Amino acid sequence: MFTPAGFPRPLRPRTTALAVLLGALLLAVVGVACDLGAEANAREQVHAEALKPLWEVWEILHDDFVDRDLLDPDALQRGATQGLLASLPGGNTATAAPLPTDPIGPPRGAPEALQPVWDTWVWIYETHQDGAPRPEPAPLAQAAIRGLLTAVDDIHTTYITPERFRIEARAFEGNYEGIGAQVYKRGDRFILSPMPGSPAKEGGMLPGDILLAVDGETAHEWSVLEAVNRIRGPRNSTVNLEVLHLGSSEPAVLSIKRGVITMESVFWQLIDGRIAYVRLGAFYGNTDDVLKTTLKEAVALGSEALILDLRDNPGGFLSSTVKVTGYFLEEGLVTYEVNGKGKRKDHYVEDGGLITQLPMVVLVNQFSSSGSEVLAGALQDHGRATLVGVRTFGKASVSLSKRLSDGSGLYYSVAHWYTPSGRLIKGQGLQPDVVVPSTTGTSGDLQLEKAIQILEGGN
Repeated sequence: MFTPAGFPRPLRPRTTALAVLLGALLLAVVGVACDLGAEANAREQVHAEALKPLWEVWEILHDDFVDRDLLDPDALQRGATQGLLASLPGGNTATAAPLPTDPIGPPRGAPEALQPVWDTWVWIYETHQDGAPRPEPAPLAQAAIRGLLTAVDDIHTTYITPERFRIEARAFEGNYEGIGAQVYKRGDRFILSPMPGSPAKEGGMLPGDILLAVDGETAHEWSVLEAVNRIRGPRNSTVNLEVLHLGSSEPAVLSIKRGVITMESVFWQLIDGRIAYVRLGAFYGNTDDVLKTTLKEAVALGSEALILDLRDNPGGFLSSTVKVTGYFLEEGLVTYEVNGKGKRKDHYVEDGGLITQLPMVVLVNQFSSSGSEVLAGALQDHGRATLVGVRTFGKASVSLSKRLSDGSGLYYSVAHWYTPSGRLIKGQGLQPDVVVPSTTGTSGDLQLEKAIQILEGGN
């Protein structure tokens, strides 16, 4: 059929129908793309990526956390949601956020159980205090994580901010910047113990001081790791600690200049020319090697008995603990751990038999914790040493620090340690064979005196 120049040829009916169908499909695709683009833009406005560390914390706890009975999904999501709301200006944890008027689906990887947290997050960025500056996403996400961990209700599980995680990651490497003090928690109180020659000691800190505040911020609801990380800091900076000395009713403020703390874990001397007194302050990466050299020197100088002082020892590396235990045993089980899924892992003596014949007393107190409890428990169960002092802390659990995607971290427990005979250490501690109360003031070291008396054949 002829068509005048400049005019299109008429389409055949079949071709026309196909063109209409293609046009409809194109409009549908464009519409879907617009919807996806709108949702992507909306998601960008609510800073979905900032909540990724919260999703990671949830997964870590459900995969590895040892106390599964503490992981109530409803309680965890409520804790995270309340943490979000409480962090807002004038926040009220008693008031739940309404659902978004135009819900945005959660990002990939978000746990289904935390959907209410996501809905609250969207509501905050879409409608909360409309017209006012929107909250910064990072602090808000951190508040959600802290709220979730509060619901876990475990003093050994805590969130670490990115800047603090960099400091914490250097622990037990041999030196760090801080004041040189050990921190323990009993109930809702933090107990301090300064290291010999440390800035803390020179700044007036006394063993048994109760920590009340750091730089004006109350320490009441902190975890141990939060307290440690707030006290630590770069050399030559100053931290102000409000403490309560034993026997005092009035708080004191200690202004302490931080320095480089060299963590020496082994100190020893001869008592009366025949008893080797060895103080083990912690289990660092080099503790086993230093102790081996010390013990060989003590034997070479004619030591006939041994006092191993584990008082105030907070623990450290399990590998070092196992090696140290092997110095005093020929063979056998040192400890075993059981994770949250009920799987058991045994740790046996490695290269044992360095000192197995010398009479031995181990000193422990209420601040002997974690690895020191593993060592003391193994020696007690194998009948290798007499424990003298007071019941130990009862912390012995396998704890890890895991880095999150934003550079922050999660510190949590993955297993519980048991003594060779099957005693659970967590929450129980170890009962000494000979109980001698801790002493202060001018009454002398009665626990050490008792250890010497036992080794000299007394009762």
